[in-house]
Amino acid sequence: VEEEFLQADSAPQRLRLGPVFLELAHSVWNQFDIRGAAAPELARLALATGFSARLLTRHGDSMICIEAAHPRERVRALDVGSMEPLRNSAAGRAVTAFLHDSPREPDAEEALTKARYYAIDNDDLHSGWRSVAAPVFDERSEPIAALTLTGPAHLLTREQLHAFAPQLLEAARKTSRAAGGYPFAISPNEPGSEGRSATVSPISRTANLIGDSPLWVGETDTLYWIDILAPAILRLGADGRTESFPMPDVIGALVPDLDGRLIAAFSNSIAIFDPKTNTLGNRIKVEGIHFGYRFNDGAVDRRGRLWLGCADPSREGAHGRLLNITPDGSIAA
Repeated sequence: VEEEFLQADSAPQRLRLGPVFLELAHSVWNQFDIRGAAAPELARLALATGFSARLLTRHGDSMICIEAAHPRERVRALDVGSMEPLRNSAAGRAVTAFLHDSPREPDAEEALTKARYYAIDNDDLHSGWRSVAAPVFDERSEPIAALTLTGPAHLLTREQLHAFAPQLLEAARKTSRAAGGYPFAISPNEPGSEGRSATVSPISRTANLIGDSPLWVGETDTLYWIDILAPAILRLGADGRTESFPMPDVIGALVPDLDGRLIAAFSNSIAIFDPKTNTLGNRIKVEGIHFGYRFNDGAVDRRGRLWLGCADPSREGAHGRLLNITPDGSIAA
């Protein structure tokens, strides 16, 4: 007690940790070796995927590679010391999308990154390289680095970038956990799912990142649904043909209105999709929904009011809202 390792509690004969322990904990966080925490995860990623796994941290307006693991049989991609721009690289977007004090209005790519927790590169950024990146968080849930998988564009396709994302996210989670952070609200593996089995017959072979909001229209024998993270409205017709209509932003809900049209809900806006012309009307911003939230599920009641639920998937606990939008445009939350 005299050395302040312990303090007397208000209850008799009870002690609690003192301020010296807090000072020691602060010292540990300051000396945290992110390279040491990430190294085994990078090695596992490189071995499992056959592509280069890298750890990058922010350096001014750039991201710099401070640790890397490479597969033997592939070209070594962008080794330690290589730099890339903060604003338009996968590693940079994986960090900037989660900055709490960013003075800049987020763009559509950052909104998509925050919704799915990973970012992807175009192949022209590094003259023929492609990357997928996931953020690493500290004990304050601040992004401090990014893990990436990188490879030649002719070997690493955009489809593979998405397919490797769950492994990359798990590696980023483990590295974040070593730093005391638990930022991810969405897990690629459902707890307790081991050992379950079911016989499922697909009616469409179309691959989705996250398929959601199935909507059956009996009058035309048509099934609609959305892909949240590769934003699109999809339609399976009575002839068995699947059509995909790309959307401009993360889409979270698809709701039929009373006139036979479809209401599409995006990150913070809504628009009408006309199934007859396959066109999307002008998006209307929903006031009061800030960056980070996204719509998820909705319905139109008999009075024509649109009900939409929204949540912030990047935060732990209950952080959501239920909105009621009336035909005259007024909003109640």
